[in-house]
Amino acid sequence: MLDDIKPPEISPEFRAYIESITAKRPKTVLTHILEYGYITTDELNQLYHYKHPPRAARDVREYGIQLKTFRVSSSDGRSIGAYMLTDNVFVGMERKGRRAFPKKFKNTLLARDGEQCALCSGKFPGRILQIDHKVPYEVAGDHNNDLNPEEFMLLCNSCNRAKSWTCEHCDNWLDGKSTTICNTCLFGSPDNYEHIAMQQRRRLTLTWEELEVHYYDRLKEKATEAGQSMSDYVKNVLKSK
Repeated sequence: MLDDIKPPEISPEFRAYIESITAKRPKTVLTHILEYGYITTDELNQLYHYKHPPRAARDVREYGIQLKTFRVSSSDGRSIGAYMLTDNVFVGMERKGRRAFPKKFKNTLLARDGEQCALCSGKFPGRILQIDHKVPYEVAGDHNNDLNPEEFMLLCNSCNRAKSWTCEHCDNWLDGKSTTICNTCLFGSPDNYEHIAMQQRRRLTLTWEELEVHYYDRLKEKATEAGQSMSDYVKNVLKSK
């Protein structure tokens, strides 16, 4: 299959747009694709030393440029990922890069949700919390010029990284791009979801703070006595009710 992929023919406008990109990772990915027609995850790792290839592909998509993900065989027979440009390269002019969020908008989210992460419910100073698209930007972009608070939530750094990693490995991210699937996922609707990255899973994150910590310590002691992990112990207690 790879022998059939030729360097894409692109318009002068698109070439000028690529040349205007100064960020290293997306520039590297696009330059390689324009020369060879595609780039594999092995090439991203071995030639350009990007340890997380999907992140490099995501950087390209954040500039409003669509990439097709497909599977190929490596030189040693492994199944690896590869990226190439799609026929409809631009998703829309309005999706060229992420917008900068004004401080006033973050204050609106803080007033609505308080200083806590929407996924783990942990308490964090507002300056640490990060504004996150409920439906990933790479799936839906920004629908209009007006920021709609209902399309965003606040996440701590750890949950934001975990969401990014999970979404980047979800089939809907790679191929489907269905906003409906995202809206019914934990990461798009934490309070009312049907799946986690298209898998039948449910997740409960509990945080004990301040005076509650001793309850956690007692629970941990019980789990240790039972020879179980904390999560297994809690599940078994609930099953016995």
